[in-house]
Amino acid sequence: SGVITGAPTFLSHPAVPLMGHHPAFLLSLLPHSPLPRSACTPLRTRLRPVGPRLAADAPPPPPPPDPVDKLFRFFFGAPEAAPLGLARFDRDRFPELYPATLDDFAEVMEEDRGMEDAVAVRPLLARTQLEKRALKLVFDAEEDGWSASAFHRAVDKKGAAVVVARTKGGAVVGGYNPKGWVGYGESRGSIAAFLFTWPAGGAMAGLDARRAEKLRKVGMGSMAVIDDPDGGPRFGADGFVVPLRDG
Repeated sequence: SGVITGAPTFLSHPAVPLMGHHPAFLLSLLPHSPLPRSACTPLRTRLRPVGPRLAADAPPPPPPPDPVDKLFRFFFGAPEAAPLGLARFDRDRFPELYPATLDDFAEVMEEDRGMEDAVAVRPLLARTQLEKRALKLVFDAEEDGWSASAFHRAVDKKGAAVVVARTKGGAVVGGYNPKGWVGYGESRGSIAAFLFTWPAGGAMAGLDARRAEKLRKVGMGSMAVIDDPDGGPRFGADGFVVPLRDG
C-alpha cells in the first residue's frame, strides 16, 4: 500500500492527456502523432463553465434532503429544537421533576384563613402540585387515634399530602409527600419530596415560613417515602418517622 500525492510522474497510457499542463509536455508524450499548432493550445483555455456561475461569497447549495428526514417530516412535521419535546418539561409546568425549591414561597390562599396549619405551611409548597390547591385536614391523631389503620383509612389514595407534627420538646416538624400513600407496603420515590422544621417551635399562627428549615431530598428520588400499611408517616429510612401502631 502507499500514498500518492501531487502530480503524476508517468502515464500508463500515452494517449491520455493531462489537463492544464504545458502543450510541449503533451507533445512529448505523443511523438508519433504530430498535432497541428492549434491543437497545442492548453486544454484549460477551452473549458467553459457548466451551469450558472456562483458569486465568490455565495453560500454553498444545501445538501439533498435525507430520505429518513423526509419521512419523519411527512408523519410528524418539522423536528423540534429540543429532542423529543424535552423543552416542554420545564420547571414551571412540571416542577416536581426537580428538587424542592429553597428560595420560592407560595402565597397564602383565601381558603387557608381559619386553618393555622395551612397558613403556616402554604408558603413552603411553592412549585409543588399543592401550591394553589385548597388544603383539607384529613387526619388528626388526637381525634382519629394514634393507629396505623386509622391513618391509612384517612390518607390512602388521596394524593399528595403534607404531614405536620410537634415534638415533645416543642419543635414543629413536617414533610411533603408528592406521591401520597396507598398502603401497599412499598417505597415511593420522588425528587420533589422535602422535610421542614421550625426548631424553636411556637404557636402555629406565629410561624414564619421564611424562618423554617427546609430540607431537600438527597440521593435522587428513591425511598422518599416508605408506604408501610402497618405504620405511620415515614420519610426516608429514618429521616422523619411518626410511629403509629395498632393494638
